[in-house]
Amino acid sequence: MVGEAIGNMSVHPESNNLSAGNFKNKNKWHSENLNYFPSKKEHFYDLNKLAEDFIFKNSGPDKPIFGGNDNLVTIGSCFADRLRNWLNANGKGTTYINVPEGLNNSFPVRQYLEWAITGDRSSDAYWYDNDPELGAYRWQPDQEQQKLFSHFKSISGIVVTFGIGEVWRDVETNNVFWRGVPANEYDEDRHKYETTTVQENVDNMRRIIELVKTHLGEDKVVIFTLSPVPLNATFTNRPTMISDCVSKSILRVALDQFFNENQYNGIYYWPSFEMVRWVGAHTYIPTLYEDETTRHVNNNIVKIIIDNFVKKFFR
Repeated sequence: MVGEAIGNMSVHPESNNLSAGNFKNKNKWHSENLNYFPSKKEHFYDLNKLAEDFIFKNSGPDKPIFGGNDNLVTIGSCFADRLRNWLNANGKGTTYINVPEGLNNSFPVRQYLEWAITGDRSSDAYWYDNDPELGAYRWQPDQEQQKLFSHFKSISGIVVTFGIGEVWRDVETNNVFWRGVPANEYDEDRHKYETTTVQENVDNMRRIIELVKTHLGEDKVVIFTLSPVPLNATFTNRPTMISDCVSKSILRVALDQFFNENQYNGIYYWPSFEMVRWVGAHTYIPTLYEDETTRHVNNNIVKIIIDNFVKKFFR
């Protein structure tokens, strides 16, 4: 007996060597649709080219879908705000639609759209916004629901930016506050600060699409984005940077799961988050620093994101 077989290898007693097979004919890995991570520092010298080749490639529609008469509504924070400014400056915004500020997680976006589109106000006890002078206050719409619904019917698309995965929840009703709990209403036994689950966010995303497609029209376009701006603070017993990582990860996985499970026409994910957070670790400029604060994305990066968005979506 020359040797004993061990799995795919054979043992040769006279040499104590292990042979794993014949390597004269080298096999190759399957490589269809292979995309490499930019591995050289030079890749990051030209951020416009980097964005086109490594971030926005294959994102958005195959060809532009919005024309000169198309208007969009933006909901959320960060990218939504900057995009809104561009849309308004170029006559493509719908400033007459009253969208409250601070809808930066998937629950208030869903709740707001349920009211604006269907008239359902069952969750309005949790509609709290923030004012620099008034502080926390109960948000009340200044437009009639039916008029707002008509406006929504007239638009071509909605851009929704999700920002955080941590929320304040009323454990008795399971409803979520839009932003936080006013100090004069806080009840330690009733109000809990929680990290939402991937599935909860997927369910909210699915409901948002159902509302738009069912009540506003199958032709309406919905674009989801994830805000790169970090959590300002956390009520969890851990550093905010750790909470921010968990929060963004949950939302990004939820977006990925949603798009893997749902094959609606006219829905897209726009990777502004990746342009800021993933490129930022390798480039020569701080992508999350503008106006002396880490709360704003660098204007040069914003321009790249907007330019690519316009190129992909507008004729």
